[in-house]
Amino acid sequence: MPQVGDSERASLLCKAIVCLLVMAGLLLPLVIFTWDMAFRDSGLPRVKNATIDLADFNNRDAVVPLDGVWEFYWDTWLVTDDVQDVQSDAELELPHSWENMVIDGEKLPAGGIASYRLTVTNCPSNLGYLVRVPDSQTAYRVFIDGKLALTGGNLSRNVDEVEVRSEVISKAIGEIQPTTSEVVIEVASSHTGGLYIAPQLEEVRNATLHPNIIAYLQSGVVVGLFVYIVVFSIIVAFRGSSFRADYLIVLCIILLVTVLTHTELMRLKVVKIIGAHFEYVWILQVLMFCMLPACLYLCSRRLFEYRASRLGIRILVGATAIMTIAALVFSLSPRPWYSGAFAVICVALSLGVIAPILVRAWQDNNDDALLFSGTSVILLSSLIVDALYSAGLFVVNVSYLLGTCAIIYATIMFAIFVKRMVAQERQAFELEHVRYQLKEAEVSLMLSQIRPHFLYNTLTAVMALIPANPQLAQQTLMKFSQYLRTNIDAITNVRMIPFVQELDHIKTYLDIEKLRFDDRLHVIYDVHETEFLVPQLSIQPLVENAVKHGVCKKLEGGFIVLRTWSQDESIYVQVIDNGAGFDTSILYSKDSNSAGIRNVIYRLEEECNATVRFKSAPGKGCTVTVELPKEKAHE
Repeated sequence: MPQVGDSERASLLCKAIVCLLVMAGLLLPLVIFTWDMAFRDSGLPRVKNATIDLADFNNRDAVVPLDGVWEFYWDTWLVTDDVQDVQSDAELELPHSWENMVIDGEKLPAGGIASYRLTVTNCPSNLGYLVRVPDSQTAYRVFIDGKLALTGGNLSRNVDEVEVRSEVISKAIGEIQPTTSEVVIEVASSHTGGLYIAPQLEEVRNATLHPNIIAYLQSGVVVGLFVYIVVFSIIVAFRGSSFRADYLIVLCIILLVTVLTHTELMRLKVVKIIGAHFEYVWILQVLMFCMLPACLYLCSRRLFEYRASRLGIRILVGATAIMTIAALVFSLSPRPWYSGAFAVICVALSLGVIAPILVRAWQDNNDDALLFSGTSVILLSSLIVDALYSAGLFVVNVSYLLGTCAIIYATIMFAIFVKRMVAQERQAFELEHVRYQLKEAEVSLMLSQIRPHFLYNTLTAVMALIPANPQLAQQTLMKFSQYLRTNIDAITNVRMIPFVQELDHIKTYLDIEKLRFDDRLHVIYDVHETEFLVPQLSIQPLVENAVKHGVCKKLEGGFIVLRTWSQDESIYVQVIDNGAGFDTSILYSKDSNSAGIRNVIYRLEEECNATVRFKSAPGKGCTVTVELPKEKAHE
């Protein structure tokens, strides 16, 4: 039975965790919805005929949604205008907009003023309740038994002057006492059609304690995200372009703004968001939604080098541009469902970005990319849940979910980034070490080109020439000096050189060898093409190999032919000798002394996409043909 290695076991564990994360993310809205439905069906009192009876209700921690039929008074503020004994214009079921509602044969516009009235009976003597309205795009005042309990925004009969702001709890909150109480909510709306989110009954202590606890927890999330932004900014400033954290800064800013404009946090006076125009907050949230899909793509591209197709990028850019323009246009007259619609579109587009990353990461066994994808699904699901909660569709308080997912997501992204940064540092160190070793190998290789025997034999030949032919000895020393200089210069040269320079070096080498071998070495130059590039010291070692292992091994000597020509889309260089020949299989044997030739073959193949062919057999000489593509040889 095959053994499972540690890396495979870790990869399987990571895949299992990611599967759980993806399933949890996809099921999260359904779980919250089921929880909410179960909570609603757990014996909560309901509004019927503009009345809610709390006689049998004593759950101290429960939030009672006041959804149901209320008395509705159009174009009237019952308490402010001191209207007495007036018949309601209609009964309106909340949450519901009054837009297009028919009264006296006329459809009501989206903008206007109105009042809602509800009677609360049999409030338990041991509990005190207050009424609050979840933040919406409607300005309102809440009165309990004629006393102002809660305000949100600036109400005006002129709908153009209506200002929607976050709620402000007055210094004297009117609690519902254990008697029959009357709740009146006066509203002014420019475009939302009144209370599209149902008001809620909350026990006094919980209504003041729980939101503050959640708000302070969310403020901790904000501080954490701000710290991440500062850390990433420092990395960008001091680590340079090789550590690209700019995309993570944008991602943290998006999460920070989204959490900062959250409804629970907006009521926290410490954050100084109280009094902010809802329209400004709304457009800020929607713009963050528009930027999120593109930011997620940039994260995956920078961190994992996953690139989308051109069509995918065009769709992403086009969708982002369309959503941004739509957000700016709709901000002039936002409707209650706009924010939720933008959230759904944003999540759908983001899932379209995440899905290919998840598939590719699964195939590549990329644990970091898998974790990125899984946690992204969780974050996107929390955005959907938060949008539904902000729209008043959930009674259970899940306002903490988005902030929690945001800080966890930012922490995981930071961990992935640090891991990649450390790996890059290690890779850079290893690369530098490899470069150092390669430089040593290059020096050794170049020095090996100057064989001690060749050096000794050349100097001996020059010494023998000095008494007999000083002028020839001087010329030979000059050529030998030029030969040494070319070999040493090749150590630092990494670019290809014109073939004519390589040819000059070959001629210098062969002139020195002819001095040693005299009539035993014959050289023929059949050069028809010189306008091309080759790696330095790539052809000369082939000629030297022909002299050393070919001609030198025959007592009678032999000849060397160097040919170049152009044919079709290739340039050919050929080195021919009629020497001793060899079995070409030894070129690929690790035990042979052909490492230098293998190095030449490797350089020609890697640097100019050349093809090197050897044709030889013992006693039959050798022919080496180098085929260079013209497109590479002329670069």
